[in-house]
Amino acid sequence: MLKPICSALLLFLSIRPLLSQSSDSGVRTIERWQKKLRKIHQKIESGDYQTADKAADKLIIEEMVPSLLRGEAGAELLALATVYQALAEAGSGEEDSAIWHWQIAQNLDPELRQVSLAKFGSAAHLLEYNRLRLAGEPPRDMTVFDLSNPQRTPTHPKAVEVPYPFVPPGLQAPWYEETAKVEIVIDKKGRVRSPVVIQGTLPGKIYLGIEAMRAWRYQPATLDGEPVAVYFQLEDFYEILP
Repeated sequence: MLKPICSALLLFLSIRPLLSQSSDSGVRTIERWQKKLRKIHQKIESGDYQTADKAADKLIIEEMVPSLLRGEAGAELLALATVYQALAEAGSGEEDSAIWHWQIAQNLDPELRQVSLAKFGSAAHLLEYNRLRLAGEPPRDMTVFDLSNPQRTPTHPKAVEVPYPFVPPGLQAPWYEETAKVEIVIDKKGRVRSPVVIQGTLPGKIYLGIEAMRAWRYQPATLDGEPVAVYFQLEDFYEILP
């Protein structure tokens, strides 16, 4: 059964344990983020999606990601901010961005796969339909082939444009301290779809790494001369070569 999101207060209940585990400065940071998220929540409820989108994006990129690349407390809040970002984009008609950020949020906090967003009305319908798959499962709207299938093996997709994620200056050390592994689907058009983190817990790295994949393009895999979607694994947002 899906767990409903009923109010801004309920959204923050899971964050309470973080406050007792944090330093004084960490507590102040979390409280500041909570205050900003409440305002974003109110903007979404009032239908002011563009203001909510700008505020969520600024909070994530300028404050949350740099802090959470250092491993500080507040990962659930980054997931929540990304949900709000997705809801605001859905409300503004930016469907592709909304789905992408909703899937980032579910990678940051897998429990979001079981959360109902019905409270947010029409803006939530798109997200409810695009819940994150599990590793090894295809997205609901396509057939996906396994590159290791010995019976029907597609050709290997070829990278066309895969820029490495931008890591803010001074944060390269924590970025490389933890290895991340991600399973993606490369669709028939060579776009990255449905990224699923299978190893890695550093929230800032997960956000920046998956966000970078939106712009990646491949020459798609083919089977019997026709383009097909395939599963693909990445290590630290690099291709894992066979």
